[in-house]
Amino acid sequence: MTTILSTNFRNKIFKLLANCVQFNEHIKVIGKKGNAVLISEEEYEGWQATQEISKKPKLKAAILKRRDSKSNDFTGVKVCEL
Repeated sequence: MTTILSTNFRNKIFKLLANCVQFNEHIKVIGKKGNAVLISEEEYEGWQATQEISKKPKLKAAILKRRDSKSNDFTGVKVCEL
């Protein structure tokens, strides 16, 4: 993770944004009133999806069961309602 002061972040914002998106680099911005972390939209959406799955116990259990299964056969797997 790259760490940068907010004043330097302003000067390098375009390059840092490009690195964030292109290389999935996390950027920690240090400010006077607190810090923030910049992540790509793709990663943010992935985190949002993970949170939604975590809120649905049946879906989470089905995913964990499937993950722990030794079979790669998806025949007969029920689709869970979101």
